[in-house]
Amino acid sequence: MNFWRKMPLSRAVLPFFIGIFLALELELHTHSLFWVLLIFFLIIIGIFSLVKANKFYNSIISVSILSSLVLLGIFRGESFNSQLKKNALTVLDINSSEAYLLEFNGRISEKKKSFKIPGIIKGVYKNGKLLPHYEKTLIYIPKTEYNDTLRFTKEIVTTQKPSLIKSPKNPSEFNYKKYLKGLGISNQFYLPSSSIKEITKRTEITYTEYFEKLREYNLDKLQSLGITGEVFGVVSALVFGQKDYLEPELYNSYGAAGATHILAVSGLHVGLIYLILAWVLKPLLKNKFTKWLRLFLILLGLWFYAALTGFSPSVLRACTMFSFISLANTSASESNIFNTLSASALFLLLVQPNLIMEVGFQLSYSAVLGILLIQPWLYKLVYIKTTLLDKAWQIMTVSIAAQTGTFPLALFYFHQFPNYFIISNLFVIPLATLILYLTLFTLFITYIPFISIASNALAHLLNYIVLFLNKTIKVVEKLPMAKTEGIDISIWECFILYGIIGFLMLTVINQSYSALKWCLGLFLALVSLQCNERVQQHAQSSLHIHLINNERAISIFEGRTCYFICSESLWKDEGRMRFHVNHFWDKSGISEINHVSISEDYEEGKFFRKKGAFITYNESVIVLGGDPNFCGNSKKKSILLIDEIPYDEETFLFDKVIADGKTKKKYRLNHKHKILELDYCLEVK
Repeated sequence: MNFWRKMPLSRAVLPFFIGIFLALELELHTHSLFWVLLIFFLIIIGIFSLVKANKFYNSIISVSILSSLVLLGIFRGESFNSQLKKNALTVLDINSSEAYLLEFNGRISEKKKSFKIPGIIKGVYKNGKLLPHYEKTLIYIPKTEYNDTLRFTKEIVTTQKPSLIKSPKNPSEFNYKKYLKGLGISNQFYLPSSSIKEITKRTEITYTEYFEKLREYNLDKLQSLGITGEVFGVVSALVFGQKDYLEPELYNSYGAAGATHILAVSGLHVGLIYLILAWVLKPLLKNKFTKWLRLFLILLGLWFYAALTGFSPSVLRACTMFSFISLANTSASESNIFNTLSASALFLLLVQPNLIMEVGFQLSYSAVLGILLIQPWLYKLVYIKTTLLDKAWQIMTVSIAAQTGTFPLALFYFHQFPNYFIISNLFVIPLATLILYLTLFTLFITYIPFISIASNALAHLLNYIVLFLNKTIKVVEKLPMAKTEGIDISIWECFILYGIIGFLMLTVINQSYSALKWCLGLFLALVSLQCNERVQQHAQSSLHIHLINNERAISIFEGRTCYFICSESLWKDEGRMRFHVNHFWDKSGISEINHVSISEDYEEGKFFRKKGAFITYNESVIVLGGDPNFCGNSKKKSILLIDEIPYDEETFLFDKVIADGKTKKKYRLNHKHKILELDYCLEVK
């Protein structure tokens, strides 16, 4: 109880956060009843606060305050959603528009076939008139048509119409539409040069362009000092937040070792910058004036680093968090860190409520809370006299605490767990700290003429340290059972896991018997849910026709075994497999996957057989392409996956004729064609 009393702000913001979450997740709408309830609760708070305090009245006031804060959170989340919908272009708007005024507004990133540029729709042309508009968008320009003229462009007028972001086409596929909706983006432009009618060039450099050029200048300096290849990729990601130079295989190795957090500039990196600034500026704590000067310099340093790394969401969160910590430490001698964290989260969510739905936001604050709540207790369990071993134990406890705080969310979102995270973080965190400080110091002395020659020696040292880090990561990755994959938990199971962790802590720290009972009860509930899921998975039998561009892919479930019929090229494409089908298999509890090439026969399935282009599944027949005039088997349910949408009216003898991702749509469908054009994965039971 005393623990909660010391955190009044934390107690207040929690129900407010719940309200925002409910509004965004359930898309709740406020109406007159909302305001009636809010006024009612406020009146109750006012009346009972004047009455002589007792336990009953205090309970009523507490419930009323909590309810009011939840309602205010709902109101903030709903108002944010309403503003997004108000700004978003509708299909009707797009169809009636003639052209668009677009502003390039962000860092250009290179994709496989195009360049992606964040942009803003500043106006829409209708009936020859420019109507003001403001909406975020994404602009894609083909690599073959991108040039220096576009690189230094500020605004363009284009006749190309935007396309609305599409919903996922397969079960458990990453919801890119929902992700972009949270960023205020609902459409995107694909701009061939022929669609660009006017170009306005930049007349002056913006602050974001200045820091982008400064970042590129420093990266060029590192390359001139001999930092190249995979070493340059790690340094650019770790220090400057630029992952464009990072090799995918190396990034996957860091993921398997549980060390990807050092490759994304976030709380760890900003915390290290904060520590070095606080240490260097410690002499300014002597008097009141210099103390506030120290705060100003720390904030200046933190936000300069944020600008240098491109103002990514993770950096903005971390800088906001440490800015509040710096302010609290300067203004009060005994500030409560939990209140400070709550204030930073409240500020971020008031400005941008959708952050509560972002994985990065949830993981950042979960990791910090895990460290603050668990690490001190863990560290005190073992007393070590040797300084070096004590530091190693500190790192281990920080790593365990952070992983404990985040692992339910990690299982929910990423379906995997790095088993050797303790081992990897023992050397990853110290080496990442050394790499960050050494890189910044190396770049710093290159600007000092008399000692700049020393930068070459430091660059060689940096090169060896990063190579050692990479090799160690690869060793951990190759250890047996480096990571557990294919884990799937529901949102409720995620909450139950956090409940188990919380009550387990109370049981151990406070030796609470009631907390132990709650912990065991939640554990039994979790086991029951998992057992029920496992029973359903063993009994499942279904066929799923996936919707993947230019591919024909079918998953057939027989219990926890999946037979996946697809081309060799798709099967070997790990990126597309992970994006389109792997998470669906995890959610379905698939433990064994058998690849069946689309060109081969297969006779060993329990419920299905494949012979050439024919798949027999239970009482159904699925034909993989071929002649659309082919007669289906009238005795069974028959499905034809057509290779090409025909022009002439045809009479098919199939129960269903389906256009999937492989179908070439040479002609538009009309009411005469008895064809089902899939817009989502089709399940055949």
